[in-house]
Amino acid sequence: MRSQEFLSYEPLTSAQEVVLKAKTDRQEEAAATYHGNVLVTPAEKGEVLTPQEIVRRFEVDHVVREAPLFAEQALETDRTNQVTYVDGVREFMGSDAMRRMYRPHWRTMSEQDGLVELYDFLERTHNYAYRYSKPNSAEQARGISDNLTFIGEKEYAEATAGIATYWKALLDRNPDQQVLVLATEVSKRFTGGIKSDQYLFERILERFDDAELENYAGRLITDFGDVTATSPKDLRVVLLDDWTISGDQLTTVAREIQKEHARFLPSVEVQLIAASPKRIKQGFDAMPYRPQAPRESVPLPLRAYFMAHQDETSQKSETRITGAHSSVDFDFENEIKWIADDLRSAAGMRARFGFLFGGIGRYVNDLPAMTNIIRPYRKKGFTLARTETLKRINTEHWRRQEGPDRV
Repeated sequence: MRSQEFLSYEPLTSAQEVVLKAKTDRQEEAAATYHGNVLVTPAEKGEVLTPQEIVRRFEVDHVVREAPLFAEQALETDRTNQVTYVDGVREFMGSDAMRRMYRPHWRTMSEQDGLVELYDFLERTHNYAYRYSKPNSAEQARGISDNLTFIGEKEYAEATAGIATYWKALLDRNPDQQVLVLATEVSKRFTGGIKSDQYLFERILERFDDAELENYAGRLITDFGDVTATSPKDLRVVLLDDWTISGDQLTTVAREIQKEHARFLPSVEVQLIAASPKRIKQGFDAMPYRPQAPRESVPLPLRAYFMAHQDETSQKSETRITGAHSSVDFDFENEIKWIADDLRSAAGMRARFGFLFGGIGRYVNDLPAMTNIIRPYRKKGFTLARTETLKRINTEHWRRQEGPDRV
């Protein structure tokens, strides 16, 4: 049974086929060396895309659409989903926000309210930074306000639906195709709890009903031991995450694959919800160049649903990304804290800032809610139900097949 969504695609005309093949060949040649030659042509914000167009953009363009503008997102009143945050803190907390001692300070607000508060905070800090002769803080505040890529629930849902559509298309058009999703590799190496890659995989699998998972049994897989494909073109090994800032975690996983499963390297690619134009053009360089040794590989192909906004002023990477499901430390939380600390020091007394920032209902002594999000996948009661369903279906499939022909 093929996906009804995939069957609904309109066929291309002969002229469209010629143009698409020429572009595909050119992109594949560029991606073979990844010297910044991949053309990045995302759809514009708000452009309506068919499932077929989403698949083609993932496959050929390596990106689907531009990320929305932060200032415009703050005006969208339909962002009514609730986010949980730690109230009344002056530090960015990361995983410490989950500690029991902070739970009495957990609060909820709508995503839009959080965006409005953050935007207002940045505008006010920008203005007052100049008043107190703090130009660096003013520029940081303006940089975040102008260039922030925010992945809210709307964007997260759109991206997971798009990635699911792409995987279904791969599996539908080639009966020998396997998609191996390594959605637990980062989690196993860096934390004992559920992490962003597992949460993203779970949300993507929610776009597959049980009948589809049964249909893709043995082909949508999560373990190297289940690989039966004998040709690299019949296998996609997906390193999955919402985004990557420094790239350290994905680099560690990629090097482990190179060490333990080198024969699968030609099939490995990175798939993200959002990535910078530079990363999409140049790929994910998991094996940095070392002058004293020959280069071991070209960068891994990288595909993203959203093209993040480029920001050369960011400290850790070339973009600033955060989300409603997970607030990011580098180039977001830490810079907002530095701005607040800088202004608090310049003002010299908390009462004065209480007056200046009272208009947004929160003093500069407290960081905006969006800087200390409680991640939904770390909350009590969250389970990876669809992931477990897929594993059960694959286990039953291999039992019926008396085990895969492992390669």
